This record gives sequence, C-alpha cells and structure tokens, in this order.
Amino acid sequence: MDKNLIVDQFPAMLTAINEAGVFQVWNQQCAEITGYSKEFVIGNNSMGKLLFPNEEQRQQIIELFKNKSDFSEELNRLELKCSDGSVKLIRLILRRRTPPAVEGLSLWGIGFDETDKYRLKDELIESQKRFETISRATNDALWDWDIKSNTLWWGDAMNSLFGHPEGGKQTVFDWWAEKLHPKDKERVVRSLLDAANRGDKVWVSEYQFKRGDGNYAYVRDRGFTLFDADGRANRMIGGMVDITDKRIYEQSLLTKNQQLAEFAFFNSHKIRSPLTTLMSCVSLLKAEDVSESEKAQIIEGVLASAQELDRQIHEINLLISTDARYHLNER
Repeated sequence: MDKNLIVDQFPAMLTAINEAGVFQVWNQQCAEITGYSKEFVIGNNSMGKLLFPNEEQRQQIIELFKNKSDFSEELNRLELKCSDGSVKLIRLILRRRTPPAVEGLSLWGIGFDETDKYRLKDELIESQKRFETISRATNDALWDWDIKSNTLWWGDAMNSLFGHPEGGKQTVFDWWAEKLHPKDKERVVRSLLDAANRGDKVWVSEYQFKRGDGNYAYVRDRGFTLFDADGRANRMIGGMVDITDKRIYEQSLLTKNQQLAEFAFFNSHKIRSPLTTLMSCVSLLKAEDVSESEKAQIIEGVLASAQELDRQIHEINLLISTDARYHLNER
C-alpha cells in the first residue's frame, strides 16, 4: 500500500520533522484541522512560529527536539494557530526513535484536537467556582446532584444552617434522604426522582429536614435541572431555605384564628343576653297600659342592661388589644 495513503488515513494528526527542524510529513488530518495544506507546510522552515504562537510552549517543543536520545513525551493544551486565525487546543505526543524508522525523520508527532474537551472542562471548573462562591455568599444550603453518580455536593450553609459538618463536601444521595422526616421521606424522594426521570426543568418541595442536633427544620427546597447533549437530565442544582420560623408563625396565626372564632362565638352569647333585655324593655315602654311606677322599673332594667352591655364590650376590647400587643412583640 502507498505510504502516503497510509499516512493520510491515519486517524489523528501525524507529522514528522527532520534534524533541521523542517516539516517533512503533514497528513490530511493536519490539513483539515489547521487549514494549512501539505504543499504549504512541507519544506517550510518557519512553520514552528506560525503554528505555535505561545512562546513558552514553543520553547518546550524545541528543548525536546534537542534531546537526541529516545523519548516519548505527551504535551497537553498546546495552542495551535490555524490558517483562519482561530486557535485549537491539542494534545501532542512527541516521539524520537534511534535509529529512525524513516531515514532523517527521527522526531514524530501525533496530535489530537481536544479543543471542545478542554473548553468544556474549563467551563465546568469556572461554573464550579462560581457555584462555590455563591454558596458562601448565600444563606441557602446549596446542593449539586450528579444524577449519574447519584452523589450530592453541599454548600457551606449545610453546616451553618442545619449543623451538619458535610457542608462544603460531597455525600451519597441516601445521606440526604435519611435526614427527611419519616412522614415526608417517601413523598419527597419520589417527587425528586420522578422530576429527574421526566426531565422537569424545576422541582419544588417542602418538608421537614433533620438538623445536626436531632430536631427537625421546615425547609423549602428548589432544584433546577441541567441536561446533557442528548437532552437527558444529568445534574440538578438547587438550594434549601429554612422556613421554620415562617411555619411556626403561620401555625400560630391558625391557632389564634381558631381561638378568635371560639372567642367571638362565646362572647356573642354574652352580649346577646343584655341586648335582648334592652329590646324587651323598649317594647314594654311602648305599651299604652304601663303605669308610671312600672315605667320606672323598666327604665331601671334598661339602665342595668346597658351597663352590662358596656361592661361586656369593654372586656372584649381589652382582650383584643392585649392580644394585638402580644403579637406585635412576638414579631
């Protein structure tokens, strides 16, 4: 088989230079990735500076080229400048064999374009840094669920809010599940797993979560789903908010409203009694056959009933104002 055909069909970038540092091999993969043709590169003694603009990286390659003994060295994240001005990030394996397999070509390079891989890794690192910074700046217990490995990373607030030393660390999924109140566990875990399986963009739930001291906090938990290139849910990032004080206050209001309803029902009967007496007395006063002495007695009854009604209203107002001051001090 034609050697040139074998070189061009090689599944990666394949190049070789002679002892003068001039490129003698430049396969089809090299041409496609860089945009420089074989005719342009082979025999060109200035390709080193053109291809590797990063001075530090170029000097590293030159030092390896000066090494006349056998070696195999892998260089990562090399900046390779293409003909259109763009820069690729490649992984390059340099090998020297003596005596050379091909006369005059003892230094060979095998390159792999890993631009997307490196940049994705950089983005993930940067994203993780931002996430960790936000977790330190917020009062929410942030979390990052890797669905594939079923692990959870927790922000520092897991310690400050709930007293668990796992803040800033990674746990297994079951560590979180075991902290849920028994009456909430099945419902909440199932809703989270279902949301991930369906690919829901947002998941929200409220439940009781065990603190480090064994007591339970009421929390509101919200997660946002991240998807891979195939559209499958692969991560969920969220945060737990402690709403214990809010739930206690809501429960207190509910209790007070119930007490107020009972209070109103009870006192309505107390007020209705003197009011009924007043209405009866007024009816008697309207009668034509009522004597003056009877009228005097009826008026005494009216006055007594009015005084009783005034006393009842005063007691109710006193109870209401006292209760209102108590709630203001509570808040």
